[in-house]
Amino acid sequence: MKSILVTGSKGYIGSALMNHLRAEETYAIHDIDIMGTNPIEYQSLNTSLIRGYDVIIHLAGHSSVQSCEDDPIGSLRNNCLDFFHLVNKIGDHQQFLYASSASVYGKAKFCSETDRLSPPIKEYD
Repeated sequence: MKSILVTGSKGYIGSALMNHLRAEETYAIHDIDIMGTNPIEYQSLNTSLIRGYDVIIHLAGHSSVQSCEDDPIGSLRNNCLDFFHLVNKIGDHQQFLYASSASVYGKAKFCSETDRLSPPIKEYD
């Protein structure tokens, strides 16, 4: 049975994903979020805990342009610096899934994974 860690499990996408994963009954799921009855920040997770999972699905972050504009320093820390630290805690044996908006591609209409990113326009980018 694969063990899965989902960060940002109480958000719009996270909650839908959790419903799907729980319905499958084939995964050992651990979820964390800053919302809810037991708030946990993904930044507080240590390397040994993270490496105990087969799959990490990262959905935690400032998830809208408005939330980034309201908190530019916090969104930079959360969506970039803390994300970088999380990625460096993940082992080679693990799968890492990260959901991002098309905003990272700037104003381009069609992009592929190998395209160069344009300079960011807003904090959210």
